[in-house]
Formats: sequence, C-alpha cells, structure tokens
Amino acid sequence: FRTVPAVVFGHLLPGFAPGMATLNLLTRLGAELPNGPRDVWEVTRGLPHNVTTEMDLSLWETARAIRSDPVGATLFQTTAVPQLAADYSSGHLPAPTQDAIAKFLERYGMRGIAEIDLGRPRWREDPTPLMQVLQSYLRIEDEGLAPDAVFKRGEGVALEALARAESAATRSGWLKSKLIHFFGHRMRSLMGLRESPKFFIIRMMGFLRAGLLDSGREFVEAGLLTHPDDLVFLHLPELEELAQGVSRDWKVLIAERRAVYQREKLRRQVPRLLLSDGRAIYEGLTDSTAPAGEDVLVGSAVSPGVVEGVGAGVSEVRVG
Repeated sequence: FRTVPAVVFGHLLPGFAPGMATLNLLTRLGAELPNGPRDVWEVTRGLPHNVTTEMDLSLWETARAIRSDPVGATLFQTTAVPQLAADYSSGHLPAPTQDAIAKFLERYGMRGIAEIDLGRPRWREDPTPLMQVLQSYLRIEDEGLAPDAVFKRGEGVALEALARAESAATRSGWLKSKLIHFFGHRMRSLMGLRESPKFFIIRMMGFLRAGLLDSGREFVEAGLLTHPDDLVFLHLPELEELAQGVSRDWKVLIAERRAVYQREKLRRQVPRLLLSDGRAIYEGLTDSTAPAGEDVLVGSAVSPGVVEGVGAGVSEVRVG
C-alpha cells in the first residue's frame, strides 16, 4: 500500500495519460483520411512496454525451454494437464522443465483466473491453467504462428498503417502529416503502459493472499480452521474477531459458506449483474432484437476491427 500509489501516480499515470491523449488526438486527425479510422486502430497493434504481452512472450520462452528438454517435451505430450500440475507442485518434473516453469512463476505466479478475487488461487498455488497453455504452445509447429512472430508481425502492420496515415495526411498539408507522425510514435511508446496498473495491483494482491494463507496455516495448526484458505470465507469484522481470539465455531460457519459457494458454482448461466443484496440479473445477455432462427449468430463485440469469414448456412452475423 505504500509503494503502489507512488508507482502508479509517480510513474505510470504520467506515461499512460499522455498515451491515451495522443491516441485520441490521432483518432481525430485520422477521422477524415481515406481508411483513416481503421489505420489508427491498426497503429495500436504490437505495442511495446506492455506487461501482459511481456508475460505471454515469457511463457512462450518457457514452452521453448520445455521443447528443448526431450524428456519434458515428451511428458507434456503424453500426460494430462492435472497430472502435470501435480508433478510440478511436488517437484517431480524433469529438472530443466521444472526450472523453466519455476522461473516463469517467480515473476508471474501471482496471476490467476478471476485474479481480482483474493479467494481464488494463484498460478503458484494451482498451475493447472498454466500447464494447459504450455501444452497448447508446444503444439505450435509453424514458427510463423508463434507468439513472438505474431507480435512482431503486428508491430510491422502498425508501422505500415502509421506510414499510410502520414502519407494520406500530406494532401492536407505537411503539418498534419508531421502531427500524425509525432502522435503515432508517442502513442506507441506510452500506450503499452495501460496494463501496468492492473499488473502491480494484482502483484500486491498476490502478496496479500500469500500472507493470508500463512495466517490460515497457523489457525489450522491451532485447530480453529480446517483449510488455510478458510479465511477467505470470513468478513473483515469476523477476521478481526478470529485474530482477537473470540470464541466461535468457525469451522461450522465456514463449512456453511463453502457449501453455498459450491452450490453457486453449479450455475449454468452466470449473472450479468450481481447486486450486494444477492439479487442476480440475467437480462441483456442476448440481443432481444435479433431475429429468431438457426441461421443467425448473435454476439457481443469485445474489440474494434473488421472480421471476414465464410459460414455454412449462416445468412447473417450481428455483433453489437
């Protein structure tokens, strides 16, 4: 809590805010150019200094290290993901493979599925999702489809799009072209920082969860809890009571809440909105204006861009 504000406000915002500002200015400058809006979005591809991209590339390097270990590579080809995770956690993978994964988790082990929830395990606790991705990476035979090659290709496409926008802007005068050049390169230098605030927040939460589990183990040894992560099923006032030694049947209370949690995990449809009083709202998950029929695909857009494809028997694709 002492370091994160200083990092975010002292280093990240002064970089990220100008990055967003230059993107907005670039969008305005490109609005009237031929193919300008699309070119502007292309310029955002392959951004450097993005911690999430760096993590993906580091994971690819981990996969390459496993591939260079014949025993480890064979193991990943023939072993189920849960068993690979168990073997890593117990230290039973071949040494080169074990060391490569450990090196990755040393920096990124605080990440995980639904990682903004302190109650969810991190990769360092349950590396199962990580093993699944590594298996997928090890199936890549075409070097052109490798993550580092895809990133490099995206970087090239971005620079080509920026050059096109600069060239098109010369018809409106040299100043507009120079501005697009300046804002484009400035944006590419700074916009990658957009992932950094979350990265450092999740890193902090990783430390918090590790400390919480350490305390949980002490309570397990004292006979007050059954599992170290039982603490995540208690509210803050209850955690304070537990720490102060207030007498209560904590195991029963936590078991009841675990049962509710396990029951909720059986839901086949996740609520779109979950209110603090427990009400779940499911409306709005689909486009109610879309015509009925098996030949209509309905989806929600998650990023800008253009999609082209051939569908068998599909007469309409509606995204919005």
